[in-house]
Amino acid sequence: MSCITYTGKGNEEINASTISNIGKAKDVIFIGYNTIKSETFQGNCYVETINLPSTLTSIGYGAFKDCKNLKRITIPSSVQHIDRHVFHNCTSLTSVIFELGSHLQ
Repeated sequence: MSCITYTGKGNEEINASTISNIGKAKDVIFIGYNTIKSETFQGNCYVETINLPSTLTSIGYGAFKDCKNLKRITIPSSVQHIDRHVFHNCTSLTSVIFELGSHLQ
């Protein structure tokens, strides 16, 4: 499996159980979620790119910690809070793009 898409209703959170069927997907697309909970992707060794939804407002502690193959991620302008250690030990990460008009506090 190369790509997987998860669709929420705009007010849902992404957590470990949300992505329990992620398998070996390299590209992950989220639509209609507002929060990524702490350590959701921790230790995932397959994901390379993540497309976050424009409805996202918060990324929890260590959300992508130890994702050693994560290379690219774009943070939507709707995100208001990014907790600590979100990208800790993401050794392949080369691109974190913050969309114009960011609302980070």
